[in-house]
Amino acid sequence: FAFVGAEIESISLPEGLLYIDAAAFYSSTLTSISIPASVERLGNENNAVNPVFPESLENVAFAEGSNLKIVGCGAFKGCAINEIILPDKVETIYSSAFSLCENLKSISLPDSVNDIGYGAFSGCDSLESINIPANADINAIDMEYTGGEKHLGALAGWSNVKNTTFSDGSKYEITDGVLYEDNILLAAVDENISSVDVKAGTIEIVSNAFANCTSLASISLPDGLEVIGDNAFNYATNLGVSIPGLTLPNSEPVDALSFINIPSSVTEIGDNFLKGGIKDDGTSILVMQSTELP
Repeated sequence: FAFVGAEIESISLPEGLLYIDAAAFYSSTLTSISIPASVERLGNENNAVNPVFPESLENVAFAEGSNLKIVGCGAFKGCAINEIILPDKVETIYSSAFSLCENLKSISLPDSVNDIGYGAFSGCDSLESINIPANADINAIDMEYTGGEKHLGALAGWSNVKNTTFSDGSKYEITDGVLYEDNILLAAVDENISSVDVKAGTIEIVSNAFANCTSLASISLPDGLEVIGDNAFNYATNLGVSIPGLTLPNSEPVDALSFINIPSSVTEIGDNFLKGGIKDDGTSILVMQSTELP
């Protein structure tokens, strides 16, 4: 709280400083800051969102040879920065670290980053794209998701998730508008997606993966799929589903699901996986492992 509310535009910090804690410059008029090379942490190492810097902050520079390893929870939340290049020793970016930075157009993450918390870039509407380093975990599976929220982890709340790229060697990939973590399908990231051929080798579709994908008209489920999570196709109201050997794209839009074929490899189907997708007139068809319409 050293400079909370201070009427300053810039400040010179001494070399040797190790930490800049949460709220250090909150509500001040600071617009520019250079972080000494000795600083190892900015903000909190917990899930309490508590910005280090004020909304007025426009420019951040890191001294050559920076030892910064941790960007804390909400450290830059709401700041006016439009570009930031994190130094090459940063390992952890906590949740909401850059949330609501509405002017942020460019962010560079070093290869050293191995963990990025929930909603780190939420509300960064000017950010067109981002590259996630190969070893970075975006924590998409391990969190508890409710209310139809998709498993996006660090990318949650960012409007341009479909433009995310992942460095070679990453366990994540986006293929045809769908985000995967190894052999697990996490979520559709393109809101206008109309058809999906789930990649071979996928064993699980997690909860809410295609929730509210109202333009989705066709999806093919691979043999070997084992789990379909809760609300996986929640209110995907234009959907027809097929497996290898059976293709049933809808020729005309329909109000709700007309046909779905579940591979015999599936051993678990979650609650409400077709909620909102069954026709009221009873003409929807649910078939387990068939290549012909009943």
